[in-house]
Amino acid sequence: MVNQFRLTKVPNNVESAINTLETKPKEFALYLDESGSPKPSPDDSSPFFAMGGVLIERSNEAIINSLLVDFKNC
Repeated sequence: MVNQFRLTKVPNNVESAINTLETKPKEFALYLDESGSPKPSPDDSSPFFAMGGVLIERSNEAIINSLLVDFKNC
């Protein structure tokens, strides 16, 4: 199964497209996750700390959630 993201239409007039992008504020969601000890020591079984994250546009959040559900159900 191949999933595709929906693309938004861009106006033919480039100036109109630029004005639309500049005047419309975007909202984002940042999802973070961490692993390991916040104060790692050599005595720990895994003496490491890692943090990762994903930044997405809020307008794409529902699409991404749907794709994740599909992926988990495979």
